[in-house]
Amino acid sequence: MKVAVTDASIFIDLIQIGWINLLPKLDFEIVTTYAVIAELYDWQQLILEEMIQAQVLIVYPTPESELKIWRDKLAMAKRLSVPDITMLWLASRLEAMVLTSDKLMRIASTRLNLETHGILWLFDQCIEKELVTHLEACTALETLLETNERLPKEECSLRLGAWRILNQ
Repeated sequence: MKVAVTDASIFIDLIQIGWINLLPKLDFEIVTTYAVIAELYDWQQLILEEMIQAQVLIVYPTPESELKIWRDKLAMAKRLSVPDITMLWLASRLEAMVLTSDKLMRIASTRLNLETHGILWLFDQCIEKELVTHLEACTALETLLETNERLPKEECSLRLGAWRILNQ
């Protein structure tokens, strides 16, 4: 089974639209680091704690020695947060894909030759696996667009248009 190292932006978006419980239903093992979990609000951490207890989310510690090595290894480390560096370390270690909506993380993971996907790809996966309908995807994406300014507007518009047509 493919492993997906997931960052805070993905967790935040999925919690916001009420889709966090769909993540374990996709065809990959979900992992993250304690540093990523620490980025979340307490109430968001409680939601993920349920997933951790159910063993559908695995959380890894990051040795300090690895952090130093990876800070030195990454040319853009000054612009990456500690949780970002822990994710890249873990993804490389596990030969996993990276799930992030953060542009800098996408660039860094691509430079490390790591398969990288964002929230829109997760929407596509949920539709493909028939976990949600096109109408549900439209509603959820519209909700995200109200609060997440970093979403690629053009890609979102294209998907919304296609999903509306497919919903008819």
